[in-house]
Amino acid sequence: MSRSSWYHRFISPLTSSRLANGRAASRQPTSTSDSFMSSLSLARITAGIRDSDWMQGTGPRSRQGLVGCGDGQPASMSSLSDQSNHASSTMSSSNALTSTSSFSWTRHINFSRQTFKAWTSFFLTCAAPPLAALLILSPDVHAQSLDLTPASLTVVEEGEASSYTVKLTSQPTDTVTVTVSTGAGVTVDTDANTGGNQNTLSFTTASWNIPQTVDVRVDQDVDNTVTLSHTASGGDYGLVTASLSVHVQNICERMNELSSDGKTCTLNSEGITSLNSGDFDGLSNLGTLYLDRNDLSSLPEDIFTGLSNLRVIFLTVNDLSNLPEDLFDGLSNLRLLGLSNNPLANLPEDIFDGLSNLQVLYLSGNNLSSLPEDIFDGLSNLERLWLTDNGLNSLPEDIFDGLSNLTHLYLYDNDLSSLPEDIFAGLSNLKYLNLSNNNLNSLSEDSFDNLSNLKELNLSNNDLNSLPEDSFDRLSNLKELNLSDNDLNSLPEDSFDRLSNLKELNLSNNDLNSLSEDIFDGLSGLERLYLHDNDLSSLSEDIFAGLSNLGNLRLHGNDLSSLPEDFFAGLSKLKYLNLSNNDLNSLPENIFAGLSKLKYLNLSNNDLNSLPENIFAGLSGLKRLGLNDNSLICLPRSLPLSVTVDVELPRCGNLLLVLAPTSLVVAEGGSGSYTVALGSEPTAAVTVTLSAGAGVTLDADAATNGNQNTLTFSTANWSTPQTVVVSGEQDDDAVDETVTLSHSASGDYGSISGNLVVTVTDDETAALLLTPSSLTLVGGGSSSYTVALASQPTAAVTVRLSSGSGSGVTLDTDATINGNQNTLSFSTANWNTPQTVEVSVGQDVDDAVILSHSASGGDYGSITANLPVNVQNICERMD
Repeated sequence: MSRSSWYHRFISPLTSSRLANGRAASRQPTSTSDSFMSSLSLARITAGIRDSDWMQGTGPRSRQGLVGCGDGQPASMSSLSDQSNHASSTMSSSNALTSTSSFSWTRHINFSRQTFKAWTSFFLTCAAPPLAALLILSPDVHAQSLDLTPASLTVVEEGEASSYTVKLTSQPTDTVTVTVSTGAGVTVDTDANTGGNQNTLSFTTASWNIPQTVDVRVDQDVDNTVTLSHTASGGDYGLVTASLSVHVQNICERMNELSSDGKTCTLNSEGITSLNSGDFDGLSNLGTLYLDRNDLSSLPEDIFTGLSNLRVIFLTVNDLSNLPEDLFDGLSNLRLLGLSNNPLANLPEDIFDGLSNLQVLYLSGNNLSSLPEDIFDGLSNLERLWLTDNGLNSLPEDIFDGLSNLTHLYLYDNDLSSLPEDIFAGLSNLKYLNLSNNNLNSLSEDSFDNLSNLKELNLSNNDLNSLPEDSFDRLSNLKELNLSDNDLNSLPEDSFDRLSNLKELNLSNNDLNSLSEDIFDGLSGLERLYLHDNDLSSLSEDIFAGLSNLGNLRLHGNDLSSLPEDFFAGLSKLKYLNLSNNDLNSLPENIFAGLSKLKYLNLSNNDLNSLPENIFAGLSGLKRLGLNDNSLICLPRSLPLSVTVDVELPRCGNLLLVLAPTSLVVAEGGSGSYTVALGSEPTAAVTVTLSAGAGVTLDADAATNGNQNTLTFSTANWSTPQTVVVSGEQDDDAVDETVTLSHSASGDYGSISGNLVVTVTDDETAALLLTPSSLTLVGGGSSSYTVALASQPTAAVTVRLSSGSGSGVTLDTDATINGNQNTLSFSTANWNTPQTVEVSVGQDVDDAVILSHSASGGDYGSITANLPVNVQNICERMD
């Protein structure tokens, strides 16, 4: 501010006489411009400004004062008074006003509203009178300012406008214009009532403290923080500026999915179709980003720029068909990247460059039929790689070179028909390799040579028909080997002899028709062996010798017709044994000896018609036994009662007739069958004679004419069930019948009998037959109809007729008896003989009458029937 604008005031020189009287003269200022007073008491000067006059408006104000001695006298400022401790002072060795050469030095004192209270005194010592003092008050250049409310804004890209207000902090000397400046992508409007976006505000000396509104909008891809500049001009605000910070919300904040610590953003399943550059601006601390299960079809190249702390990104289950080459640049801290289940058909060769700390990479469920040879270069810390379900038909030989820390590699559900010989050569730390569900038809002898740490190898569901002899020799740490669902018809004798740590071997669903006796030698630690669903018709007695830790053995679905007696010897830890769906017709009595820990045994769907009495004697731990779909008629008595069996059969060794089923239902005129066998072997032939009551016929030999009623069992065929055919006879009643078939035996079984209950379901229905089913009469005329039963009743039946009271219709069921009778009687002999009913109508009868019939007795207790009678009017009578 120029010196000429300062307000200054001179105090006239004071005479020595006034100094001599020693009194202090004082005057309190009445305004800011009159804010100087002097009192002389040995050259003491006091200056002050009233607090009430200090400020107009709000905010801090300051003033600057100068005091000095005249006539070039040397002077000094001794101290500030006790009341001046809220003021600050600075010394100046130059004159305050060059036009006043009489002043040799000045003292500058700054006062502010916050610090100045009441009065401030100065003690000025001049060399000699005359004494002069000068106080020049000047507005500080920073006293004027712009009030922005609020002091900062938060806005959403392409969202609703946010607003703030602007006003002046003090009354200006003239009209003030404030211009608002923005950055790229940000628009402001200072006047919503004027078309277009205005960027200036005008304040007068009257409206200076009235807040004016500014609307702010931001476009897409705007920086996270934008500064709005405000520059004032006019009046005493010519150099005043102010800034307002605008925070642009990123997508995580907009969707309220940012964790409180700012490290996790969860945007999965939000229906997001696109992202823009800058959507994640300001998230420098973000560590985990979930974008899976959206509808993203593309990504901006710089979408992850600035997210250097990202450790996890999930982009799975989207519609991404391609990715920018530099998409992941700068993400050196990334540990997990999920790109599965997208329609990615190819990947840029350098897309993973720089991801040196990546540990897990998901690429499953895409359309990657091939991959660049160097795609994984630089991923030296990668531990898990998913490439499943892509349609990969080939792989470069060196594609996995450099992945020395890889422990899990998943390549299942692809179209690989072959593998380069050394493709896994550099994967010395690999522990899990899954190649299932491909089209592999052969393996190189050296395919797995360098995988000494491998624990699980899955080659199931391929087209392998043979294995190289030494395929698995180097896999000394292998615990699980799955070769199921291939076309293997034989195996090299030494295929598994180096796999001493193997726990599970799955050879199921192949075409194996035989196995060498030593095929499982060396597998002493094996716990689970799956050989089901092959074509094995026989196995060596010692094939399982040495498998002392085996707990689960599955042999179902083969063609085994017999088993050696010591077949399971040594399998003391076996708990689960499945022999179902074979052709077993007999079993040695000691076949299960030593299997005390066996809990589940399945022998169902074989051809067993008997079992040795003591076959289950040693199975103390058995819980469940499957025997269904065999030809067994009884269970060995050695089977513990606590065992749950899937069939209901009697215990063997008892003299009894085994009837199966124990009851039968046949239709009247139809037939059914049951079987008869003996419960134990007789000493001689046994004849069983059958008899039945009325309503059924029996035939024990369909090959012989006529109905045979005897069955013969020898000591050889006693347990073979023989069939009896039961036919239901027709009758005239409508009642189901129950017939008991009795069976008596001869020989050892002379005292044994058995009964079987047959239910014959009737095909007749109890009903009243009315003929005709309706009548038409002329008023004053008569007619007749008949009534009979539809089926033979079980006892006499009475049918009662009614025409309704006052109907004008009379009924007579017996013309030989005087009067009108209304009942009919039917016996079990005449039930189907029609009986006549005479019907007469009087004049003026309703044109329609219903005759009701209700039966009682026998099995007709609930039977009713109606017959409508139509009485013709004159028009109908005369046609």
